[in-house]
Amino acid sequence: MAGNFIEMNYNTLRNMFPNAEPQYLESIAIECEYNEAALQRYIEQMLAPNASYPTIGEQITRKKNEDIIASYTNSFNVEEYLRKFPNSNPREYFSTVKTENERGKTHADHSLQYLAEAFPHLTMETIEKSLKKHKYCLVNTMFALRKCKGQPSCRCSHHGQMQRRRCAKRKEVDSINTEFLDEVAYIEHEEEIEDYISTMAIFRDMKFEEAKQVGMLCQCECCFDTDTMVDETFACTQGHLFCESCLEKQCKKESHTPYECDYLEKSNDRCRKYVEDRLSEALIRECYKCHRKYVKENSGCNHITCPHCQSHMCYVCRQPLDSSRIGEHFAGQGSTNRRKCPLFSDPNLLHVEAIENVGQAVVKELRRTDPTAQIEITDYLPENIRGSGKVLGAPEQKDIVLRHTMKAAGLN
Repeated sequence: MAGNFIEMNYNTLRNMFPNAEPQYLESIAIECEYNEAALQRYIEQMLAPNASYPTIGEQITRKKNEDIIASYTNSFNVEEYLRKFPNSNPREYFSTVKTENERGKTHADHSLQYLAEAFPHLTMETIEKSLKKHKYCLVNTMFALRKCKGQPSCRCSHHGQMQRRRCAKRKEVDSINTEFLDEVAYIEHEEEIEDYISTMAIFRDMKFEEAKQVGMLCQCECCFDTDTMVDETFACTQGHLFCESCLEKQCKKESHTPYECDYLEKSNDRCRKYVEDRLSEALIRECYKCHRKYVKENSGCNHITCPHCQSHMCYVCRQPLDSSRIGEHFAGQGSTNRRKCPLFSDPNLLHVEAIENVGQAVVKELRRTDPTAQIEITDYLPENIRGSGKVLGAPEQKDIVLRHTMKAAGLN
């Protein structure tokens, strides 16, 4: 980034919109290098209620999704893939009885679209019926439909195909569902995966016979099975050996292979810190100019003047205010204008109900990305609001307060 004006524009935007994607702000700074009026228009648009612009969080999520997809496509590795499944048997894992609720609606939507594209000659009714019959298991449904595709009763007309394809396209979803990708990877790489499993089984049998011939098999000190290979046993701190089937994890949680229990404990610590940081962001305000942090302790006016640099800010949406147009930003007491921030608001609404909503959203996000996370929102809320109902005295502009608080915590 070159040029004094570009750098000044970028720094101005960065200070005002710290959660915005840097590349997006840089493009604006370059475009408005010699046009201050254009820069001001961009700022006003980004400050407007319900304004949207690329954020750092979206950029991180997009990169993460791209990496996930790459691991199933260009960077697919059979050995790494099989480590995800108990006994390295994905087909058995996929066949475990699950309902649509357990697999998730996103998984069902992705599966329907994938199958519709794979079998353009089959009716949507046939596909949906088969998916439901096989407990929404994409792999088993795929193999069943391969057998069905030659039957005339399953076929649909050209018009029906086009109509069904349009419906399937409308159901497209952008979120990443790794369980769906696991099943697609198995379908796309079935031969490679099964060949690898068969080869490894042959090698395992050869190693077992060699170990048996030279007397190198171990005895599990739990089930007393004497036909256990050394590299398939685990030792406790006292040196006792146990086979895989008898090994009970220290944490007594669901399988979390290949992660150790200590790793999950550290992961929970990271999750805990993430929740605490997001809650702090929802509560603490920061002056856009001098970056001093503060929290309003009473139910006074939401027009804040920084005591250090005299800058004007809105306590609700956290945005800078033009000192000559402050009255245009706020809705006075009794106003029903929901597009403006309230001039006065109940601090309970700002500091209690908003934080509770942010906390629940953060925990939901963590559990979506890491189902093993042991996080409860009540652990982070002040004692006086745990289990509380609706906060009394909330202003009519309750929704705008919550929306801006969620945005400040990076959850919008």
